Amino acid sequence: RKTWGQGNIIGVQSAYQFRLSPDGPVAQRGINYFTLVKLNGRWWVSNLIWQDESPQNPIPAELLKK
Repeated sequence: RKTWGQGNIIGVQSAYQFRLSPDGPVAQRGINYFTLVKLNGRWWVSNLIWQDESPQNPIPAELLKK
């Protein structure tokens, strides 16, 4: 995960994966981008978008756990 921001606005980029069953193979991987805004002492999701991984759009190595 990478985070950046200033004051009450933060951006988060993170990799994800999911499985269709707890012990099953990975069904999909990709990257999420969130924009968070702090209002009244609480963080709120302002925006969320994602891109599924593909041969043309692999997950950058720096977002993968080693």
